[in-house]
Formats: sequence, C-alpha cells, structure tokens
Amino acid sequence: METGNNKVNQLISNVYYSQVDNFLDIPTDCPQRDERLGWTGDAQVFSDTACYNSDVSAFYNKYLFDMYNEQNKRNGSVPNIIPTLNPRIENYAGNVLEENIYKKAEKLKEMLMSQDSSPWADAATIIPWNVFMHDGDMYHLSINYKNMKAWVDHIIELDNKNGLHHLLDFGFHFADWLSLDNPNGGPFGKTDMYYVSSVYYYYSVLLVSKAAKLLKKDEYIYYYRKAEQIRTAIRQKYIKNGHVNITTQTALVLAIYFKILNENEVEKNINILEKMIVDKGHIDTGFVGTVYINDVLADNDREKLAYDVLLNESYPGWINEINLGATTIWERWNSVLPGGKMNSDGMNSLNHYSYGSILGWMYRYIGGIKAVEPGFKKVIIRPIFDERIKYSKLRYNSAMGEYQIYWKYVNDNRVNITVKIPFLCQAKVILPKKVIDCKSGTYKFDIKLK
Repeated sequence: METGNNKVNQLISNVYYSQVDNFLDIPTDCPQRDERLGWTGDAQVFSDTACYNSDVSAFYNKYLFDMYNEQNKRNGSVPNIIPTLNPRIENYAGNVLEENIYKKAEKLKEMLMSQDSSPWADAATIIPWNVFMHDGDMYHLSINYKNMKAWVDHIIELDNKNGLHHLLDFGFHFADWLSLDNPNGGPFGKTDMYYVSSVYYYYSVLLVSKAAKLLKKDEYIYYYRKAEQIRTAIRQKYIKNGHVNITTQTALVLAIYFKILNENEVEKNINILEKMIVDKGHIDTGFVGTVYINDVLADNDREKLAYDVLLNESYPGWINEINLGATTIWERWNSVLPGGKMNSDGMNSLNHYSYGSILGWMYRYIGGIKAVEPGFKKVIIRPIFDERIKYSKLRYNSAMGEYQIYWKYVNDNRVNITVKIPFLCQAKVILPKKVIDCKSGTYKFDIKLK
C-alpha cells in the first residue's frame, strides 16, 4: 500500500521491516537484543497484519506445531513463550550490584516460564483463525483445530475447578500490557486483568465453535452454548445499565469489538470512548486495546477520529516515533524520549512488531479491503477517505488472486476510485451514499462527497 502522505508510507515500511526482521524460524519479539523469544501475545496481536503483509501460512503452521508440542505436555495449557526455555538467573542478574537483584531475576524467570496468561495463551485460537481467514485452507484449519480445542478445553476445566463462574477470574494475566493508563506507572495497564482474560475466554471459545462448525463437528453446539454462558457472566459482572463499568479506553474497545454489549448499548459507550480520546488528545491503550481501537472507531461512524489517532504527531503515536527517527516499530510508545535519550524504564526494543497491528486497520479501512469469507473469495471494499493522505493505492495478492483499490482526491469535494476484483470473487463496494455488489472485473467510480 502507498498513500499520498510520506509519514504514513514510512509507517507502512516500519511495520513491514519489523515483521521481516522478526519472522525467522519463530515470530520473535525483537531481533537485536539478547532475548529474541517467541512470545505468544506479541505473535497473536500482530497475526492478522502479518497475514496481509505476506503469505505466512507455512510459517505460522510451524509455530502452531511447536505450540501444540508444548500444549501436549501441559494438558492444553499454553506457555507465554513458544518454544519454552529454562533461563539461567545469572543471565538476568548479570554483574549489576543491586540489592534484591536475584529476587527480581527470579520474578522475571517466573514470568518467562509461566503459562495460561491471557491474551498471550489465546494465540492458540486467534492465530489459526486469522491465518484461515486469509488463506481459506480447510486443511490448515483442521490440523490447527487441536491447538484451539486443547486451549479452550483446558481453561473450561480450570473454570470448573475454580467455581464455574464462566469467567477467567483467577491466575496471572498480562492483559493490556504496556498500556499508559495506569496511574501508578509500570507495564501493567489499568484495565481489570480478569475482565480482559474473561473477554478473551469468550472469544476463544467462540472461535472454537466457529471452527468446529466449519469442520462439521457436532461439538460446535457445546462450545457455542459455553461462549454464550461466558458472555452472560461478563455482562452480569462488568455491564451496568448498558455501560461498561471499567473506565478505560481498552475496556470500552473490547466490549464493543467483541460484542459483549448489545446493539442498543453501543452508541452511548462509543460516545464515552470518543470523549476519553478527545479529552486526552491521544489513545492510552496497550497491546490489547491498540489492536482494535481504530476498527471500533471506524465501524461506529468515527472515521475522522480514527484518522486522528493514526496521524497524531505527539506522544504517544506512530507518527511521533517516525518524527524521532524510527525505521521499525518500538516496543513502548516512549522507548525513545524527545532529544534521543532511551527510556530509563528499560525493556526498550526498537524493533518490535506488536504495535504494528495498526497496519491491518490501514489495509481494511484506508486501502479498504476486508474478508467476508475465508480466503477473500467474498470481500467488503470500503475505503475511508481523508484529505490528509490525499490518495491510497492498494494491491493485495489474496489466496484467490490480486485485488486492486486505488482512490484519490480530485478536489476537496470529489474522489475517483478504481477497483479491480479477481476471477470468481465478489465484493460489496460501500461508498458514500452508494453500495454496489460487484463480481470479478474492473470498476471506476466518481464520488461527490458533500
């Protein structure tokens, strides 16, 4: 994808090269420091964007094979890192002369070696589903279904042992990692970790139900009913009078994106989210909320605000990083401080693809292509126009063939659009005041905006 905004084009390049640099044998969290680990959470949040960028089916299938080998030893449990490791404490304590350094190192080791942390472990369901939506390969879905089912069966069993609340309200969870909304600072977000883990519990069970139905397995009914029980339990605990009772951007985003809210409750919650972003002047989401926040805004008539989030040049924001010289994606929003100094909090990878998930939104809403059916045989083409980027040229080589979408401003009131749909494919083209069902071929539109 190319746009008429040079900084946006640099962002596209930054995301792509963070993927290229980290997709070597396993999806690593960074290629340039002594870590280079296959963190499941990082891989999960970026997986949809990765599938847009490249044909990563074989790469992810290998990673999921490694994952199942670990799950098979652990009754379906998913470790935070695939493949797992047993680190030496000395590697983390080093020669630093500090009191309690070994206690800190032990805590880090425990974090590295732990399991069942949401949404890290939900990589077992989300990665196979995202890959399937892009490649449309039922065989791949069938061989990765064992990962999906093993993880979900494991957490259902844990739920039963912990009182059957239909919530994942126990254990340790990274949740909205590296969010900026915690008033006490630190890497853990303000959003209740058990709310995050329960929402992902619901989503993982729902994905297993969808996969089972496609694979013609009768057990899809059981998982669907279980998912509905979880959603009901989440609503009973976290939704009061139609409002999410956790006042963070991420909590609202998850409730809207994963349809925890009923349809008639969405508008009042999106209004609250909009006010929070506008009042702060930026998003403050971490690994969880950032993946979905622009989708939620664009899907609920806040297209300009979604662009504002993308194009924000101040901290925190993707363009702010570019203004500070970034050529890849950073682990933290503030890994580099104004003036070029590194953040003293540490853990500052400057080549870390997680926040690069914004590129998936750009493909869906600037380029304008989103799958309706696995493999992109049927798609929605709905580009969102904004004069700040002038034009967009998208070529997407899907499993069904190459789609092309090109739009540009002719003047401040008119946009020209060209759409090319590959053989045997169908697209619902959604434009201002117009919806057109198109089959394979090339189409041109001249749209008056006002």
